Amino acid sequence: MFVCLAAGRGKRMEPLSRYLHKAMIPFFGVPFLAYSLLSIPENSKVVIIVNYFKDQIYNYFGASYKGRTIQYLTQKNPKGTGDALFQFSRTFRPKSPVIIWQADQMILPNEIDILSTVEPNAGMYSHTPMGCLDLGFWKIKPETLTKLKSGFDGTEYRALPVLEKEGLKQIRIPRRKLEISHDSWEQIIIQCKFLKQKFHIESH
Repeated sequence: MFVCLAAGRGKRMEPLSRYLHKAMIPFFGVPFLAYSLLSIPENSKVVIIVNYFKDQIYNYFGASYKGRTIQYLTQKNPKGTGDALFQFSRTFRPKSPVIIWQADQMILPNEIDILSTVEPNAGMYSHTPMGCLDLGFWKIKPETLTKLKSGFDGTEYRALPVLEKEGLKQIRIPRRKLEISHDSWEQIIIQCKFLKQKFHIESH
């Protein structure tokens, strides 16, 4: 099972995110989130955790998207990634490890292949001049998900500190973080063009 964290408001993307969910920003006529969904193998089950502008996501992708089954969970009173994944674990009670990513970040097919074969708990890290950067792209044990409500920083429940405490293994990759909220737009455009051609994506 795959889990996408898409409940946030995207404040770093304002004013655009005041009327459009950040994961629905189009690249070559297709929402950013579509590229990550298509990187996931066909016949996979995906849960998208939503809140802010959730109807935009549901109305576009619906209950299935090009062979991927999609379910939705509305994160009540959102308080961070740890809270979102805790709510997910309480609702779906997964019996096997889940692969998780954040909706404003691109995940690529070869990286999904890597995470699918490693032992949890593990996460993708990108090399940077400042050291390794967590990509928010993880494979997590079900029992770890239930502990994520313990990482409160005074404002929100953050998943990463708890995952690190639980011994999160670093899987280092050469590319930079492709997050739409940061300064990697040129690289994102290149990857979107590549994936659109790879998956023969038609613009709506």
